[in-house]
Amino acid sequence: MDPRYAVVRIDEVDPRQDFAGLRFRPLRPLLGIEAFGVAAWVADAGEEVIVDHTEPEDGQEELYVVLAGRARFVIGEDEELDASVGTCVAVRPGVRRRATADADGTSVLAVGGNRTAAYRAAGWEHSAVGANAYRRGDYGAAAAILREAESEHPEVVGVLYNLACCEALSGRREEALEHLRRAVELDPKIARHARSDADLESIRDDPRFSAAVG
Repeated sequence: MDPRYAVVRIDEVDPRQDFAGLRFRPLRPLLGIEAFGVAAWVADAGEEVIVDHTEPEDGQEELYVVLAGRARFVIGEDEELDASVGTCVAVRPGVRRRATADADGTSVLAVGGNRTAAYRAAGWEHSAVGANAYRRGDYGAAAAILREAESEHPEVVGVLYNLACCEALSGRREEALEHLRRAVELDPKIARHARSDADLESIRDDPRFSAAVG
């Protein structure tokens, strides 16, 4: 990638099913953007295209642009908006929002940023990018993607935990144990899942595994 700029065709980015069961195109990490969040969400008729959520009062403003198909937005509890191609919907922090696709192949671009603070990427998209390599069984490649994500976002639990899984699957025992330890330290609730996760089978006999997850 040229350090001065980056270019992708949105329809050539593989949509992945890795966030709350929704398909999306992870544009921000592919373009190397750190100033704001941006992703394209994809759904067929009747499916959720924007997850039901509310940004905190001090959180992000979000802009949704319908790129293809048609979407039905619900703002607040019951205000509905019919959004065809080209419709822009801007939603403020603290306001609930969700959207359902009304046509197959609906695509919605989402852009978000905070008015009062510098944007800090959460890093969840990196796990989704690595998931494509994980699904095809290339655990080494997935781990390489996630290690790059870790260098940028060293305290994102999902990145650390998924990295531990990929390292365990690719025979990198020491690194897997350390990343698992850090993930559980940041979010103790993940220990319960780790105790039965088949991806971690190769490190389960190590005393450090038990020390980390109980």
